[in-house]
Amino acid sequence: MDYQECLQNNESYLVAYFKQRVWSHFPLLGQDTFETVILQKRALSAHFKTMYQLAIENMTSPEAIQIALDILQDEYKPEDHAILLDRDLQRMGFSSERLAANRPTIQTLEVITGAYVEVTRKAVIDVHFPTFLRTFGELLPGLEYAALVPELERRYGLTAANSEFYVPHMFHDHSDGLQQKGGSHSDAFNEVILGMTISSPHLKTVVFTMQQALSLREKFWQQFKFR
Repeated sequence: MDYQECLQNNESYLVAYFKQRVWSHFPLLGQDTFETVILQKRALSAHFKTMYQLAIENMTSPEAIQIALDILQDEYKPEDHAILLDRDLQRMGFSSERLAANRPTIQTLEVITGAYVEVTRKAVIDVHFPTFLRTFGELLPGLEYAALVPELERRYGLTAANSEFYVPHMFHDHSDGLQQKGGSHSDAFNEVILGMTISSPHLKTVVFTMQQALSLREKFWQQFKFR
């Protein structure tokens, strides 16, 4: 089995595991818990740009740096995505006062801190950084949005026709697999990660980093009793 096949098999397992742990819960959540989930995801998303900026400062691969810069620039198209997110939430009935009062929980703060640790690690093989950004910042959020969007339509009437944040993010974070070419943010990292995985230590780094990213995302969901 070659390195690329190993990585794809590992990702397929990771995706299936995450879906099993997270997806089935959404239709069963009470409204108060569901809205807490939405607001905590907003609190986590507020640190996305900083996470990318820190990773860019610590990466050495020119190709990975350029991909990260491009994704960071996309965060302001057509407007700052934080603004687009809040407009979706206001369409769903969340008041501006409620959004202004939104703060991360202790568990969410621990996940944010953990992500910052991962993107500022020293003495690691450079493939660690694009792997973490892709898995924690793009692939797994894409799976979350794919589960959230049907619930947002059912509960609030948010659809592809009126959503500025959730529906677009479901598509541009999505990936059909590490070995596939595509136009999403997840797919943007595929070629550089596969190209950097040139030895057994590189392979071990990618697999370990994927697991770290999964563990952090799972820690976020465990605060809502997702197990």
